[in-house]
Amino acid sequence: MWPFERQRDVLRIGKLAVELWGREAGGLVKRRGVTIEGSVDLRGAVQLALEGESPTRAPVDVVVESAWMPVVLLEPGPQLLRREHVEALLRHRLARVYDERSEAVSNWALQLDHRPGEAYGLGFGLPPSVRAAIEAGAQASGRPLASLQPAMQWARRVAKPCEGWWLWLEQDRAVLAWLERGRVAALHAAADIPRDAAALACLVRIEAARAGVGTPEAPVLLSGWEQAFAMGEGALPWRSVGSAGQAVATPPARPVGAAA
Repeated sequence: MWPFERQRDVLRIGKLAVELWGREAGGLVKRRGVTIEGSVDLRGAVQLALEGESPTRAPVDVVVESAWMPVVLLEPGPQLLRREHVEALLRHRLARVYDERSEAVSNWALQLDHRPGEAYGLGFGLPPSVRAAIEAGAQASGRPLASLQPAMQWARRVAKPCEGWWLWLEQDRAVLAWLERGRVAALHAAADIPRDAAALACLVRIEAARAGVGTPEAPVLLSGWEQAFAMGEGALPWRSVGSAGQAVATPPARPVGAAA
């Protein structure tokens, strides 16, 4: 389920909680959050988050963070031109990590962001039990699902990162990507969430060295639902996908950790 309508409410599904963000004139505003813990499982959290929020039972878009829907950077190269071959590569990559700890990856639903002949692509995998829990919770609430998609892909359409480093903040992790002409060429899929500018600068520096792409001095764009730390006026570019869904006005991006 992929189509996304900008006028719909959005259900954010993260590792720690399920949140319903309602569409208002200024953007998305959080209406309800349900923590996933104890007796409240994913299905129950989805149901509780959706119940009683829409008398018209309007369809909702669902964005699933990578704790539930893992993301993998693929390097198929120019030889793998057919979609089924790239999907086989993605399934192999996922199986190396998840086959022994959860459901067999052979049964997962896959989504690809790759153009034939491109050196890199992104792949996402959704376990059947996760999808079933989301759909069952929505059905119990009486509110239909309009789409179900990876949160990172949805955020890319909202935040529109094009060049340099992009840090996407999820509930339990940060996803750091290096983009060239709008395409992801390097990825750290589960970094610790930085709590200050120094930690962010360290993260970027390490990832630039590890991946062998970009430089620590390249521009960095942060985006997420809520800021992880106080950035200081004009210090770092921040683009919210929640309230207002617009970039905070900042001067041209200064390298992370550079002197003011």
